[in-house]
Amino acid sequence: MNAQFKKGALELCVLSQLALRDQYGYELTENISKEMKLAAGTLYLILKRLRDMWRHILSRQGKDQLESIITSR
Repeated sequence: MNAQFKKGALELCVLSQLALRDQYGYELTENISKEMKLAAGTLYLILKRLRDMWRHILSRQGKDQLESIITSR
């Protein structure tokens, strides 16, 4: 499986699991591992990246960029 594709698929899996309910990292790893191969530390890197993206979106600069993207469509 292509590495970029797998990274994107894992992010979607994490977000879909968290949309169902709050879960700890271990529980997320267990649930996602039932469907696809997942190294132990991989999930925490994805969670960190998603957290950092969310912090940026909530920042003033991120809000301005998001508004610019939305209004340009």
